[in-house]
Amino acid sequence: MSDNVYEKHTGELVAAHKNASHLDDEEKVKLANVIKTFEDIIQGKAGDFNGSEVEFQLKPNAVPYCTRPYHIPHAHIDLMKQAIKEMERNGVTKEYRGNSEWAAPTFGVPKKKKKKGIRFVSDFCKLKKMLKRSP
Repeated sequence: MSDNVYEKHTGELVAAHKNASHLDDEEKVKLANVIKTFEDIIQGKAGDFNGSEVEFQLKPNAVPYCTRPYHIPHAHIDLMKQAIKEMERNGVTKEYRGNSEWAAPTFGVPKKKKKKGIRFVSDFCKLKKMLKRSP
């Protein structure tokens, strides 16, 4: 996960990046302007969500669940531990040592060869089935 560098970038720098090569010049200018307009909230780092509170409604028959964890290959364990430490350092997650009735299995998928590290994936399929859909 050492490739996850959080730093602030200007709109011009983002628009000139190779990942924006599919944009024409007008679209790049628009992208740079959007980033400049919202530069107070685009800090270049992970942070807290200060927007309106979100509440999920569960279906009446929903019950908490805690599923068995997925197997993590021995070769990925150190990468997973490093990734967790880095996410804690960057404020993405916090360690929780309490008990919970709710737990979704999480596993890691190795990133592409160029980027050493692991991508976290959590399986929330069971939880999604228990949520009421809002219009």
